[in-house]
Amino acid sequence: MAHLLSDKAQSRCPPACPCNASVIDADIWCLVEPIPGRAATIVSVCRRWRAVALADPALWTIISDRQDRRPLTIAGQCRAAIELRLLATPSQAVRELMESHGHRIRAIRWGKANVRPSELGILATPGCRLEKLVLGMSPHLPTIGASMITPILHTQTAYLRWLTLRDCNALPETPLPNLTGLHLDGYPGPGASSALHSLLACAHKLTDLVLSNVDLVDDAAISYTHVPVQLPHLSRLVFAGCISPESAAAFLARVDLPLSTSIRVHTEPHTPLFAGLARTPAFRDATDAYVSAERSDTILTGPNAAVCFVGQDALHVSASTSLRKRVSSVNTANENLGEFGSNLGLHDRQSDRRPEGATVTVLMTRFMTVSIVLAKLARWAEAQTTHVVIGYLPTYKGDRAYTREFESAFASLEIVDHMEEPRPALPDICLKTGHCLWPAWLE
Repeated sequence: MAHLLSDKAQSRCPPACPCNASVIDADIWCLVEPIPGRAATIVSVCRRWRAVALADPALWTIISDRQDRRPLTIAGQCRAAIELRLLATPSQAVRELMESHGHRIRAIRWGKANVRPSELGILATPGCRLEKLVLGMSPHLPTIGASMITPILHTQTAYLRWLTLRDCNALPETPLPNLTGLHLDGYPGPGASSALHSLLACAHKLTDLVLSNVDLVDDAAISYTHVPVQLPHLSRLVFAGCISPESAAAFLARVDLPLSTSIRVHTEPHTPLFAGLARTPAFRDATDAYVSAERSDTILTGPNAAVCFVGQDALHVSASTSLRKRVSSVNTANENLGEFGSNLGLHDRQSDRRPEGATVTVLMTRFMTVSIVLAKLARWAEAQTTHVVIGYLPTYKGDRAYTREFESAFASLEIVDHMEEPRPALPDICLKTGHCLWPAWLE
């Protein structure tokens, strides 16, 4: 897009615009994003970047209102859905756009630390039929209460699909039955747990939930007396930011998750957290463990969902669980296999649930030696029934030599060359683009 604009900008006299073109005439940068699958045709751009005309009026969908307060005018009757990115108090031109009946505002991203309570009323104007709202409050400005935000979002009940609230001291008390995504970031207000669960109780279509920097232990003492909130369609749950293990555990104690809910954990894995995870099908039904070689991520996967511990040492994760998870396979690049396998119950003779023929896959890094790894595995009590797979990446420059006696020490020994780091065998639902196991999903 940028190079096309640059080429056109060389022209002093742009060609005439077609009658059906929408023209954005502004002294600010206007972001133009084509609708997927449709080609953007630039008709004309003046040399001072004051006007951009597109052959299809539906192709411009995003307008940014900058802080420099320069005027923004929009010519033409474009009825395409628009996304606004507000970096300051809305200018008069943007206010007129939001209040008009000729345009539909589909999404608003209101920059953090710029929203004042007195300005929120504009969200209830006729032009706002929001499917997505990202609202950031300033901790240095007066806080808003539920009585202020509730009537505003009540006007969006029929449309709102995604809601992000940052540093808001209140949650709306109005039901949002069509909500599919909720991101709550920084909620220091009292009664956070009760307010959140009241909102979730009416959001039966919710599929994505992100909780970050939220304190949910304020009324955790009464949480166990409540009937768990049913979230039948939730597929992605993320604990991010500085949320404490106690807050995560308090939340998990008050919700009933389906079999297909995968969980991404950024907080420290301590006993309270594992007590809460024990109630989730994703953790309870885990059968395989995967430790990333590039990142300190540990993933426990099962037939329907997975649990990902982000940036945590695998030994710490495995040692923190009081459940001593029994898994049938481990894929790791960690050389301390004995302790890790013991924590996950791979060679616990006392367990009646221990899976037979467990598989351990070791991805060799440049700091590991295959003979040392095999020697540690051979000392396991269940080595004779363990299937071992040694994997090498093209970057591995270490010693690959080992004695033949190791071939009879295990049920099987296989050497594999990988072109890239293999990913874990995840359930089908976890392989979808934007799943919570992968960092790019998190907003």
